[in-house]
Amino acid sequence: MIAFLIYAAAVQDFILIHTRTTGILFAAFAAAFALLVYGLALVPFPLFVNRFMRYLGIISFSGYIDHFFVLDRIEPTINYVQQHFMLSPVVDFVVFCLAGLLTTVGVATATYHWIEKPGIALGKKWISYVDAKTAALSVKHAS
Repeated sequence: MIAFLIYAAAVQDFILIHTRTTGILFAAFAAAFALLVYGLALVPFPLFVNRFMRYLGIISFSGYIDHFFVLDRIEPTINYVQQHFMLSPVVDFVVFCLAGLLTTVGVATATYHWIEKPGIALGKKWISYVDAKTAALSVKHAS
């Protein structure tokens, strides 16, 4: 896995059209990330390996799908806050990130429980149905 990530970073280095420095930084970042993942596999650090992070892992697909929608919906509110409260750009950025994260987690939780889980259950039922039909046909043709 680590070798693959380092290989991917090296290939990306050649693909990048930008300066050589960008590719080297990308490779360094990929290598550092690979080492972090490897280290967490050996020694789970409680800041990164805990119940909340595992929950985020469970709803991550829903969050990935939902976050663009969420960011589009919270943008007018964030723009209003920026225009009327005259915060620094750093505070604006932090507020936008926190609002986006919290709203995305909420929406992802809802879509996971109301859409994704029922869809997975339906898919499992469909697969069982198709497997039973295939088994029945193969037994019928074998005799």
